[in-house]
Amino acid sequence: MSEEERKQDCETKAIIRYKNGSIPCIAAEYEAIPEKGTAGQAEYVNEIDYKEKPVNILRYWEEKVIKGKDVRTEFQWLTSIKIADKNLEKLAAAGRKRWKIENEGFNRQKNWQGYYTCMQLESPGDEESLPDAADI
Repeated sequence: MSEEERKQDCETKAIIRYKNGSIPCIAAEYEAIPEKGTAGQAEYVNEIDYKEKPVNILRYWEEKVIKGKDVRTEFQWLTSIKIADKNLEKLAAAGRKRWKIENEGFNRQKNWQGYYTCMQLESPGDEESLPDAADI
């Protein structure tokens, strides 16, 4: 294994959800590139420069019929992993799973029935009724 391969093997890889408008300079550069890689229900561009670092963008869509109407849902991710036709479906699946896990965690925190705040305590001394961190 060469030094370059060893270095790449140790690098942290990331995939994060990208929403339109969150980083306008990336969106503008992506849209300006006419030769995007395409395969199936996806298109991608590798090595868009963002703050002197290369990022790769994957755009994936699903088309469904809901109540008799065709509905297209798009998802986009930024990743440090080089995108190719052979790995884009796997990257899209990983991005969707990551988003689902994060979304479930946020919803659990937001809607947890046992969640107390200082505003919800009925009287001084109710702090004893709060669960210990070890109980959670």
